[in-house]
Amino acid sequence: MSKILRFRSAKNKKESMASKRAEAARWLASADADKLTPAQETSLQVWLAADLKNAQAFYEAATLMDDLAMLRVLGPIFPLEGLRPKLHQRLLADARSWFLPKNLVWRSAVLTSLLLIFTISFVVLVQQPERFSHEGIALNQTLLTEMGENRIATLHDGSKVILNSRSRVDVIYTQGSRALILRYGEAQFDVAPNPGWPFLVRAGEHVFKALGTAFNIKVQDDGIELTVTHGVVSVDKLARASLEEDLREGWIAASVEKIGSGTSRISAGEKAKLSSADLPQIEPMLPGQIADKLAWQQGEIVFQGESLEQAIAEVNRYSKRQLVIVDERIRAIPIGGRFKIGEIVDLLDILEHGFGISATTNQEGRIELALANAP
Repeated sequence: MSKILRFRSAKNKKESMASKRAEAARWLASADADKLTPAQETSLQVWLAADLKNAQAFYEAATLMDDLAMLRVLGPIFPLEGLRPKLHQRLLADARSWFLPKNLVWRSAVLTSLLLIFTISFVVLVQQPERFSHEGIALNQTLLTEMGENRIATLHDGSKVILNSRSRVDVIYTQGSRALILRYGEAQFDVAPNPGWPFLVRAGEHVFKALGTAFNIKVQDDGIELTVTHGVVSVDKLARASLEEDLREGWIAASVEKIGSGTSRISAGEKAKLSSADLPQIEPMLPGQIADKLAWQQGEIVFQGESLEQAIAEVNRYSKRQLVIVDERIRAIPIGGRFKIGEIVDLLDILEHGFGISATTNQEGRIELALANAP
């Protein structure tokens, strides 16, 4: 069918409702045969806006043809609630038809089947108490990645979590909050906005609260690193460091009440280093620095002057071929550059030709690094 959709003449301003329904049906038939182009969708919206009855006819036609997806074109023009003046009458009529004598037999069978399904579902839920912990907290899922693996997960509320190599995130959703625990590793959190459902991420003894925000958390040996790419994240330090003990005492509910007043706030374009100290170390970051910090999501590692010891620790997160420094003289050498994750050949080549560092594989299969002229 042609992609060109033609309108009726605009001269006849008193078209009957029947003609409007016919025009709406033609629109739907054409749109069903081929998706509307932006220009055609604009033309359709012009026709809909010209007369409320046009929109009413379009809504009724879409409902009858079971093409409710097309109703999205009404959104920019009219609230759908205003186009359903007879919807309650239709629902009432449908409800009454359930109790007509000719329908009672098969309706009863349907209700019996639904009741049986509900009963079985209830029994299954009751027989799975391991899904629930103290105070009605439901452990929904655990997200894991192995060495060298990245994973993108979409949560129940539409939020997204991107896990870096060797990371674990436990997802705990309750009626009062969306709580996640970054046990180890690194993850990016893209939070779906919901003012009535706080989003919490716990890492070590710190809890991060966000709303409609994107941020990255990395668990390191010397503390937690937070990078905020969108919005604002508030940070609070828990009174107890033990995760299991805090879980029994309801750290989630306590965090929802406490975070937001008197806590540290890190905004987009800032990085924070959190340790056992009470206050985080906050510093601004340029867009390019943030992109380099999150390059792991594109399968790359970027070093910006880190020591060789720090660089090796990062490389080892992604590769089964572990590197080890056996010469103390090279630990503090600053390293810069961009490398593909899991491909250590380029790094070893730079170390050899740029720094005079040799790489030797030992009996355990590890790669030992030392100065080439080391005795």
